[in-house]
Parts: sequence; structure tokens; C-alpha cells
Amino acid sequence: MGNDKTPCEGMGVRLRDELTRFGMESAIPYLADFLSFPIDTISPQAEAKKYHTDTAEQIRYRTFMSLRDWLTNMADIHPIIFVIEDFHWVDKPTLELLKYLAGLVAKIPIMFLYVQRRWHENPFDELTAAIHDAHSEGYQQIDLNRLSREQSRRLLSQICSNLECANSVCDAKTKFAAVHEVTTPQPPLLRGTAERSEHSTPKVITDVLSTDIQRHILDKANGNPFYLEEMARASMQSASFSQHYGRVPYSIQSV
Repeated sequence: MGNDKTPCEGMGVRLRDELTRFGMESAIPYLADFLSFPIDTISPQAEAKKYHTDTAEQIRYRTFMSLRDWLTNMADIHPIIFVIEDFHWVDKPTLELLKYLAGLVAKIPIMFLYVQRRWHENPFDELTAAIHDAHSEGYQQIDLNRLSREQSRRLLSQICSNLECANSVCDAKTKFAAVHEVTTPQPPLLRGTAERSEHSTPKVITDVLSTDIQRHILDKANGNPFYLEEMARASMQSASFSQHYGRVPYSIQSV
């Protein structure tokens, strides 16, 4: 007989086994709910019953504690890197959880890595205060500046190459060369490859996008790599992108 578990249920079983290994059976329904796994399917019956009788505030509190204890147990085995992407979209409950967990940096080998875009109303400012209170010496902020015109052009070339490879048969050598095209100039990656000058344009970008479209995307992106990727993708999907640069979407929201 085959495995009748759905992927979600399978991951839930892995969560249950992991928490059971640490003697944290009581945490299973709380972390299952937090990670959107089926509670009653993977939780011990007694623990699931207790969860269903808890108030919303009790569930919130026990979820916070369960995640803290889980991270603490894992850190006894190996250091942890906890990555939170798109932090600028964080909601209030998640922000409260991250503030609660910030105190762990002074107690266990853990690094929290928050990736975000800088906005006027920044949720990270509130979290920063909690981090400084918990472990001010361990805080570091890395600001990424806009790409230069040359860096943007090279990235645009890489994006177009990757999109082309995804839509056609592309051998491993071509993919390898395309991925490394955005890096600083270096000797040919493959034997027999003709040397390029530092500012030469990879063939793929001129094959895929017209000069007008390239210039239009680079002008509008203004060094924003996210914009470059989304605009290049949308332009390549347009039936007439190679003839009318006006087909390049005006904004990310219009994609």
C-alpha cells in the first residue's frame, strides 16, 4: 500500500516526532496550529483536547513558550540561524512573537536574520528596541544600497538568461556561466570560451530583449533588483515586448 498522507500531514508527523524527541508532547498542538498543520491528526488525544479548551490568550502564550523551548532544545545540539524574510509585511501578532524570542540571543547560540525593505513606518524599529534590551552587543544592521548601472545591466542579463534556461533545453555549462555572469570580471569559466572584456554585454540579453527595452527597464528600476526581475519577467511574457518598450509594466503592482 502507498503512503496516504498528504505532504502537509507528512510534515506534521515530522514535527510531532521532533517534539517528542525533546519530550515536548504538550507543545505539539500549539506548534501544529502555528505552522498550519492538522492538529487532531498529529497530536496526542489528551493534548489536542486540552488545546481545544484553551482560550485565545492561553493558546498565544503557550505557542510562544513552545517555540522558545523548541529553539532552546535544538540549540543544545547545534547553533541556529532563524531567518525571517519580507519582514516589512510583518503583522502585529508575529511582531510580538519575535520580540518575545529576541531574549534568546543572550542565552543560546542563535542568530535572527531579518530581511526587509526600508519604509517610513518600519516595524523593525519596534523590534530593534527589544533586541537592544536583550543583547545590544549582538545587533548589527546591514543596509544594501542601490545597484550601479553596470551592476543592474549584469543582473538583468543573468535574469534573462535564467528565464531563457527555464523555458528551453539548456545544458549545465550554459546555466553555470549564466549564474556567474553578474559577478566581477574573471577568467573564462569554461575551457575554449572566448575572453570577454570587462564591459561586454552577454549575448543572451541582446537576443532576448531589445536595446530600447533594456534601457527602459534599467531607467525605471533605478538600481532596484526586485524591480529588475519582475519587469524583465513581465516583459518577456508579453507577446510584443521585443517591438514596443512601452509594453514594460509601469510598476510592480501592474504586473
